[in-house]
Amino acid sequence: MNTEFISVNPESVIDEAQKLNFNGYHLMQQGATRIPEGYELIYSFGKDLEVKQLKITLPEDQEISSITSIYPCAFVYENEMHDLFGVNIKMINKAEFVAYYADKNEISKTQAKAEIDRFTETFT
Repeated sequence: MNTEFISVNPESVIDEAQKLNFNGYHLMQQGATRIPEGYELIYSFGKDLEVKQLKITLPEDQEISSITSIYPCAFVYENEMHDLFGVNIKMINKAEFVAYYADKNEISKTQAKAEIDRFTETFT
């Protein structure tokens, strides 16, 4: 397995995620940790036996754009990064995730939204 770390600026996260998506990479995970400068964010993407990890240093007072418009499943990770660490994420698109979840589970969007709301209320 090949793993590559790529340092990117917070402003470039959408462009980088779009490139990876276009090249067939799927989102594996997103994580956050506190560092003296603010937050260190790691976004991991995989394809076959390759892993590319975007490493982002985000000052505490700065926002980062959501990648839910590219990877709807990012909603779960971004919601957790916000709730557990206080990362300011703009444009989180819950509607994209609801549609994705409904499709994957063959249920209505109304039922999917209710299940997601119950899940996310557990952590607030």
